[in-house]
Parts: sequence; C-alpha cells; structure tokens
Amino acid sequence: MKASSSILYYLRSKKYRFLISLAVTILLISCFYNIDLYLEHQSLNENALSLSRQVALQAESLSLNATERNQTDPIGWATTYLNQGTEPKLFEISRIKTDSIQEKETYELDIKNLKFIYLKTLKPEENLGIQIRVYLKFIGFLGTKSKFANDAFLFLCLLISLVFIYFVLKPHDLYSTEDSDNLRAKLIPWIMEAKKLLALLGIRIRDFLKFVEKIMQATLKSKDSLESLRNRMLTEIYELEEGRNYIQETEKLSIQAEAKILNLIIELSKLGDKGKSISQQAEELYNGIQKIRQLSQKTDATMRHVGTQIQPWSTDLEIVRQFFEDILQTSQGIGQNLNLTTSSLSEQAKHIQKMMKEIG
Repeated sequence: MKASSSILYYLRSKKYRFLISLAVTILLISCFYNIDLYLEHQSLNENALSLSRQVALQAESLSLNATERNQTDPIGWATTYLNQGTEPKLFEISRIKTDSIQEKETYELDIKNLKFIYLKTLKPEENLGIQIRVYLKFIGFLGTKSKFANDAFLFLCLLISLVFIYFVLKPHDLYSTEDSDNLRAKLIPWIMEAKKLLALLGIRIRDFLKFVEKIMQATLKSKDSLESLRNRMLTEIYELEEGRNYIQETEKLSIQAEAKILNLIIELSKLGDKGKSISQQAEELYNGIQKIRQLSQKTDATMRHVGTQIQPWSTDLEIVRQFFEDILQTSQGIGQNLNLTTSSLSEQAKHIQKMMKEIG
C-alpha cells in the first residue's frame, strides 16, 4: 500500500513524472535504435556478401580461362580485368597472398569505415587468392541515408515518445478522494438520466412492437381473405367454362335436330295435302329450335365476356396477395429487430445498474 502511494505521489508530481518519462523513453528508444541498426547492418552484410561472392565467382571463372590461355598471372589478370573502367564502382578487387592456415572464404563488415572486406583463396597450393572491398553507403536509424537525417529522426522519435509516455503515465484513474467525490457527483445525475431515457425508449419500443404485431395479424387475415376470394373466383371461372361447354353441346344437338326436321319437312311435302298439317307443325318446331340456338349463342357470348372480365381480376388478386405476403415478411423482420433492440436496451440497463453500484 505504501509502495503504491509513493508511486502515485511521484506520478502526480510533474517534475518526477517528466524524469520517469524521460528515463523510460531513453530506455525504449535505445533498445529500438540498437535493434533497428542491428537489422540494418545484417541486411548490409547479406547484400555485400552476395555481391562479393558474385564478383569472386566471375574472378575465378576469368582466372580459369586465363590459365587455359597460358597467362603468366591468371588471378592478377582477372582482377585487373574486373577493375577496368573510370566510373565509380561499388567494389575493388585485388590479388593477395593468403596464409596457409587461412580458410577458403572469410569476410568482415567494417561499419565504421563503411567497408565490407571479403577474402577468398583461389589457389590453396600457392596461397593465392583475392580480396574484394565493397564500399557501403551510410544507413542509419529507420533507413536514413545521412548522419543528419539519422540524428534528426532519432530526436523526433525521442520527443514524440517522451510526450506520449508523459501523458500515459499521468494517473488518470488514480484520483484522490476529493476528485472521486466530484466525479461521482457529476456522473450519478447523468447515469440516472440515461437510465430514465433507456427505460422510456424501451417502453416506446414495446408499444411499437405491439403495433407491428397488430399489423402482422391484420395482414395475415387480409391475406387469408384474399386467398379465399381468389379461390372462389377461380371456381366461378371454372363453372362458367363448364356452362359454356354445355351450351356448345346444346348448339350441336340443335343443329342436328334442325337437319332432321328439314328432312322431315321435305318428306312431308312429297305427300301433298295429307302431310300439310304435319309439315306446318314441323316448320314451327324448326323455327323454335332456331330461336333456341340464337339464345344459346347469346348466352355463350355473354358467359365468354364475363369470363374474360373475371380472369384479370384473379391475376390482380394474386398480385395483391403477394403484396400482403411481402408486408407480412417485412413486419416479421421489424419485429425480430425490435426484439433484439429490446434485449440490447435491457443489457445496457443492467450495465448502468452495475455502474451505479460501483460508483455509489
């Protein structure tokens, strides 16, 4: 308890907090700086070694070629050939006399002088080899290319880190009793008001949910009524089609009856006066059948017209029924979202209640 109080005392003091922040910043930046330089130097070492091995391979190839052409100093000729040119080069190669115990390949990174020295023995029996010096460019903190940029970047990072750590170490959550009382006095009215608003919002959402449920029930009833009306209408259309079929059958029978009566009239006319009265009755029957045919044709036309008018109504009812289906699905989705919102509000109310207990 005393240790935490003393730490709190030092952190509350701007002077001590600044010194602590400065020490922490220097420690962190030093670690980060050394790690970054180590990684940069490792990258330099790998790149220079790769270049040196490529040049050494070329020199060895040229030396073997010169040996085949009986050159007096194949290695010297190869190094002279690779050093040709007046433009600045990244490397310099030379012929050297190696020690008998020296390894076949050695290298060293001289970061102070910005050089990479590579030694390779090409003729171990004569202790002859090559030395390659790769001239490196300065690389500093976070990949800077000059000492000024390195120092400026280091200072900038140090300054930013110091400011950040200074405010991080500020004991925001370690208030005195007086500060806690003041904070509690400000928070409690706000939390109580938020609790009232959440409760009121929950009531409004429940009322809206009841309204949505009523819409769903009315939509479902309307959908069922439309479905029943559409089914009845389809039944009536089917019965109209059946009636038309019966009328068409009657039309066919009437035509057959007309033909037979005409034949009867013709036969009776051959009998003269004896068949005259019967012929007149047959003509009257023929005229009656013609009237029946005319009435049947008018009835069929009327029924066909009614069926043509009712058929689009059935399609319209199907479209309206689909609209009610969409309304029902939308209402169900709204109800589900409102239930989720109500659950979230309930959780928020529980959190506020818990906060009140912790503060009070």
